Amino acid sequence: MAIESPESVELAAQRAELDAVLHSEQFMRAPTLANLLSYLCGKLFAGEAYQIKEYSVGVEVFRRGPSFDQDSDSIVRVEANRLRKRLAAYYAGDGASHRLQITIPLGQYVPEFKSVVPEQAEEPAAPASFAAPGPAALDRPPTEDPGSVPLRSDRRNWWLGAILAFLAVGFGGSLLMLRQGKQTPPVAESTPSPVQLPESQLGLQPARSFASWPVPLAALSIMPASCGMRISGSVVERP
Repeated sequence: MAIESPESVELAAQRAELDAVLHSEQFMRAPTLANLLSYLCGKLFAGEAYQIKEYSVGVEVFRRGPSFDQDSDSIVRVEANRLRKRLAAYYAGDGASHRLQITIPLGQYVPEFKSVVPEQAEEPAAPASFAAPGPAALDRPPTEDPGSVPLRSDRRNWWLGAILAFLAVGFGGSLLMLRQGKQTPPVAESTPSPVQLPESQLGLQPARSFASWPVPLAALSIMPASCGMRISGSVVERP
């Protein structure tokens, strides 16, 4: 029994992928694109990828003849662009699950077979089963909503800012009043003029003349005669 080489296995997979694409609905409705793809892959399988040129494709696939001028006739470039778009649409739809995909790189006409890991459809999440809360859950205090924490913090910050603003205004007003009080010149206090009262209200006795003062005789007896005073009874008289 012959053992197949890895190259033969790969080639068989590539031929199977080409056959699946050519028999798809999208390529069965576009025979021109299917013929172009079959020609390009046939050259690749035969080891003649180096012969895939714009001129050879125009002559062998689109029957342009030996006088084909690729500069003035863009049939190969236009159809190759359509083939790229059709392959992309196929692998985005019916061929999305294929592990091997055919592509035509931009700027060239040699096809490539790329191994792709198909995307698995996400399984819908199983609905969460509802269970009645047990006694332990009922005893636990309710958790605070995280959204309410910033709201309370904002209110606290607002009140704190208002109080600080009020204190700042009061402190500024006090400083202003102190400055105005220092700048105002002091009012001169008027000194009350002394009030003159009559002697009768002050309880003073009217002044007496020296001559009318009673003088003891003992004191006058020692006064010298040169003072010019003479004693008449108990009264001292001046000359």
